[in-house]
Formats: sequence, structure tokens, C-alpha cells
Amino acid sequence: MAACYPTIAANAPNLLRDVRNTMVARLQERCHKEFDKIMASRQVVPKLNELENLVSEAASRRVVGDGVGESAQPPIPPHQLPAEAIVAAHISRPLAAQRSQLNARLQNSQALNERLYAEIEAQRSEIEGLLSVLERTLADVDGANSLLAGVVDEIAREARDVEVEITGV
Repeated sequence: MAACYPTIAANAPNLLRDVRNTMVARLQERCHKEFDKIMASRQVVPKLNELENLVSEAASRRVVGDGVGESAQPPIPPHQLPAEAIVAAHISRPLAAQRSQLNARLQNSQALNERLYAEIEAQRSEIEGLLSVLERTLADVDGANSLLAGVVDEIAREARDVEVEITGV
């Protein structure tokens, strides 16, 4: 500051030093207040505590092991993984989403197939009912035909005689 205010620096260097110290103190106070506001608004301390808990839990799990089939060997670094494992890790989420969409479509198709199957079964039972009615009707016609078999010749002769009488008049 002495270069900016050479007269004051030459005549009252203590005053210039006091002004500088006052400005530094005020600026420092403002910075601390702003920093405290940011820390409070972003909840830094609770989040850091939570992170510290997570790290300590992970470290204890690494030492003890989860018991979920973990071996005592440390995990393989990502740069040493085979390409297939890396690709599988990258596409697992999109594949899971696609799988859920396909499962939904499959369930819709299965529900539609069940409805169509029920409709086809209803039509089959209706066809079987109609066929049984038709078979009974044919049996009745066959029975009537067998009853009339003995008198058909006589009825045919009578019909021809009546026709000759009608046409002969």
C-alpha cells in the first residue's frame, strides 16, 4: 500500500499499516461469514459426517468381509478387468430397462393369448353343441327314412297317378 499512498507512507507509516490491518480484518470477517452461510445452506457438516460413517463402514466391511461370498482377495482394479466385464457393466442398466419393457410386453401378450384362448374354447364348445344338434337331426331324418322305406314305392305310385290325372284333364 505504500506504493499507492507514498505521502502517507512517508509521514505516517503506522496509520497506513493500521488502515491495511483494518481492511484485512473486515474482509476476513466477511469471508468467514459468507463461508459459514454456504456451509449451513449446503449442510456440509452433516454430509461430511455421513460420508465419514460410510467410509468407516466400508473399511470395516473390507476387513471383516460381508459374508456374501467375498473372498479375502482385494477387488480387481478396473484397468485390469477383461473387456467383456467392462462392457457388461456399462450396458447392464439399459439392458435391465429393456428387460422390464420386454417383460411388460410379454405379460400383455400372455393376457391377450389367455383371452383369445378362452374365446376359442367358447367357440369350440358352441361348435360341438351345434354338431350334436345336427347329428340328432340327421338321426331323426335317417329314422324317418327307414320308416318310410316300406311305403315309398306305394307313395311314389300314388303321386304318379295323381300327376297323370292332373295333367290329363
